[in-house]
Amino acid sequence: MKKNNFTVDIDKETDEMIRSGMREQVELPDEVRYAKDLAYARVKEMEGNRMKDLETVSQSQNGSRHLHETKHERKHRVMGRKFRWTAWKSIGSVAAAAAVFSGVCVTNPAFAAKIPLVGHVFEQIGYSLGFQGDFEKYAVPVGETEPETIQILENTTAESLYTKTANGMTVTLSEQYCNETALYLSMILETEDVFPDTMLDQNGQPIIDLLGSSMRFDYNPDPIHPDAYLDGAMVDDHTYAGVLRVNLDETLRRPVIADNVWEEEKSETDGQIIYETITLPEQFSVQFIIPRVDGTLPESCMPEMPEDIRKEYEDAMAEAGLGTTDEAYASFSEEEQEIEGKLYNRMWNQFVQRYPEANRYPNQYENWWVDGPWEFDFDVIVDHSETISVKANQEENCDIGEIEVTKTPFELALHYDYNKAAEHDYFVAVLDADGELMGTGHQGGSTDEHPIVGHDVSEVTVYVCDYMEYMDELKGYYYSTDYEERAKEKTFKRLLDERCVYSEKVSF
Repeated sequence: MKKNNFTVDIDKETDEMIRSGMREQVELPDEVRYAKDLAYARVKEMEGNRMKDLETVSQSQNGSRHLHETKHERKHRVMGRKFRWTAWKSIGSVAAAAAVFSGVCVTNPAFAAKIPLVGHVFEQIGYSLGFQGDFEKYAVPVGETEPETIQILENTTAESLYTKTANGMTVTLSEQYCNETALYLSMILETEDVFPDTMLDQNGQPIIDLLGSSMRFDYNPDPIHPDAYLDGAMVDDHTYAGVLRVNLDETLRRPVIADNVWEEEKSETDGQIIYETITLPEQFSVQFIIPRVDGTLPESCMPEMPEDIRKEYEDAMAEAGLGTTDEAYASFSEEEQEIEGKLYNRMWNQFVQRYPEANRYPNQYENWWVDGPWEFDFDVIVDHSETISVKANQEENCDIGEIEVTKTPFELALHYDYNKAAEHDYFVAVLDADGELMGTGHQGGSTDEHPIVGHDVSEVTVYVCDYMEYMDELKGYYYSTDYEERAKEKTFKRLLDERCVYSEKVSF
C-alpha cells in the first residue's frame, strides 16, 4: 500500500484500526467504512490509474456521502501518528486474534448432502450475505436470459458454464440476479493448492478482493471499476464461493459536454462534469475482466520503522518544541499539526526508500495474490418483478430535490441529487417501520444502499440531516453502548424528528 504521502498513510492507520476492530461484533461506523473505501479506492487508482480520484467520484456520483472529515477522523489523524509506526510490532498479535478461514468450511447442511455447488451458490450462502435473502428464487444461471429458464442442471459441469483458469486458480461465474439497482453475480474460486490463510472481517467474511476488476456494459461505453470485495464463505480447503454486488448507478450516467455552453461559462462550473441519464435496458451484455485476485493475510509482517529514521523524526519534533506522546498530539494547534505532518511524511518517505517493496499493493507483507487475467462475456436480463419505487419530497420542501426510494427483494436504495446534497452538506438516513436505523451491507456499498433483512420496510422514514451534525452527534447516540437506557427517555427516531432538516414517511 502506498505510503509516500501523508494522506494515504492516514488510510493505512485507519485500515489497521479496522482490523483490530474485527474481533468485535459491531456494525462498522460510516466514517470507518469511508476510510476503508478511500484507502482501497486509492490503491486501485495506483494500479495503472484505472480509477478516478475517489473524491471526484464521490462528488459526481455519491454527493455528500463521503465528502467530509468527521471529528472522529480529525482526532485520529492527529493522535494516531505515534501509533502508526509503533503499532507495526503489535499488528501481528492483533491480527492473530482475528479468525482465518483456511480449512474452515460452511456449516450449511446442504454441503454435507453433496449438492453441486455450480448453480447453487445463492442457495448455499444467500442468507449469509450482507444483502441477504432468497436469491435462488430470482437468480438464473450465468448465460441464461429468460427468468422462466431457471432450472439448475444437476449434471452440468463447471467447464460447460463460464469458467476460466490462470496460475492455478479457476474462476467460475455461476448465477446472476439483476434489478434496477444492482447486479448480483455469484462465483466460485477454486485453487489447485490449499487456499491461503485469509483474515476475516467483523462479519466473518474473508477479505478477498478482485483487484482492479473492470466491467463494460454495452449500453455505456465507459467501463466501471466495481467495489470488488467478494461477500461469501469457504466451502472447503480449495474452494471459495462468493457474490459480487455491482451498483448500477455509475453505469446509468454518461459525462457529456453541452455544445451550447461557452468556454467562460464552463470555467464557472469549477470543473464539474455534466451528465446525461441512461435508461437501464431490459437486457444487456457485460464484459468482465479480473486482472488479479488478492486477499489480506491474517498477520502482517511489515518491517518495523528503522531506529535511525524514527530517531530523526523524534529529534526534529523535539527541535520544533513538539512532544511525541498521545497527549501532546491531542493538544496540537493547526500550525503544529502541519509541522508534525511534514515531519511525519518525511519519515515515511525515508521508510519507503529503504523498503520499496512495501510501497506496493498487494505486497508480500500483508497480502497473498494470484495474477490472472480471467475474462468473461455474458448477457443479463433485468428482473422488475418485485421492485417498487416511491418518491419523497416531491413538493421540494427541502432543497435536496426529489428523493426516490426503491425497494427490491433484498435492499432499499435512495436516489437523489447528490450534488445538491453536497452543496448543502446533507446526509440522508432511513429508519424502518420500527424506528430502527437501516445499515449497510458487508462488503462495499454506500450509505444510500440498505439491506432489508431483519427490517420491517412496509413503511420507512427518510431523514435529511446536516452531515456533520449527523456524523459527529446524532449517529453516535444510536450506536452508544447505553442506547437502550437512553431510548427509554428519547428514542433515536424522536431525536431525528427533533434535529433533522426534513423527514417524510414512505409506504410500500
